Amino acid sequence: MRKKKFMSIHIILTIFDRFHGPVAYINIPEKVPDDSISHQIAAFMNLDLDKSFFELTLFEENLKTINYNFEISSNWARGDVEMAQLTILTEKNYKSDIFFDLFKETQQIIASKNQIFKGFYKNIPEHKDDPDVNKKYDELKGILDNMYEKLNELIESSIVGNILLLGINKVGKSSMIERLRKRVFSPNIKPTLALTMIEQIIDSYHFKIIDVSGQKRLRDQWWSYTKKPDAIIFVVGVDDIIDKGVRLTETEQEFKKLLDRYSKDSKFQLSHKMPLLICINKIDLSDDPDSIMEMLIDMLYLKKFKGKFRMQLTSALSGDGIEEGFKWLVIQLLKI
Repeated sequence: MRKKKFMSIHIILTIFDRFHGPVAYINIPEKVPDDSISHQIAAFMNLDLDKSFFELTLFEENLKTINYNFEISSNWARGDVEMAQLTILTEKNYKSDIFFDLFKETQQIIASKNQIFKGFYKNIPEHKDDPDVNKKYDELKGILDNMYEKLNELIESSIVGNILLLGINKVGKSSMIERLRKRVFSPNIKPTLALTMIEQIIDSYHFKIIDVSGQKRLRDQWWSYTKKPDAIIFVVGVDDIIDKGVRLTETEQEFKKLLDRYSKDSKFQLSHKMPLLICINKIDLSDDPDSIMEMLIDMLYLKKFKGKFRMQLTSALSGDGIEEGFKWLVIQLLKI
């Protein structure tokens, strides 16, 4: 049987049931398709952790959990407190800290509700006749529904835009993105045949990368995917610069076409506020990458360019410079 597709983000409330121990009690917006995931998250309550706010990764499922343990007063529980855990479950590598205030706010709302603890007992037979149990359960679920709405607003506010990734073929564009995503070098990356859309998060800011093919016959299609991106990355290969052959001429020609779009006479005029990141990739092939950078500034006419740009030395092999370059882009997009 094929597994149901995992939704991008979930909220799970785990409670400590006196008969069964930790149980994933409420799932928002719906039950997690794989029960083993819920069981793993519930088991976090049994861990001897120093902090109530923590993150753990489910490596086999490639899912991240951000968790917050808390207690509320209860007339029905042993020790007069209910133990509970709120979990955000996601496929994406969000920075945990941005969710702390939301966890704290939700916990305070739950704790402020009179006799809300009764909502924890919907599945306990000895309390099935209490008329408040279902009512308080619905109230508890409503609080979590509201948390889910705020969670999505928080994520939406972290989206900074679309980045168009350009450069001729074999300069390492896709390898750079894989290095950014997985933090390891992937030597067997297949050439991009048309385009690939990648979602990426850096410092909790979320953006989309449009990686287009650099093959010569497809370069005329670069701008058919987006007329006005929010930022541009143009990648140049160090090996092409060292070789000083046809591919370097092609790179210069394609970059000139890009600069033409910043012209007032262009019908596809790009704003000079749009950040442009120029990555000089494969610096591991050069003994003097700084001199290559100086040469490119002249060759690409960048001294006359009035827009916001940055030259960045990068290596998909070692990872050098890639995250630094993307962080610069994110900062510029936030300024805009």
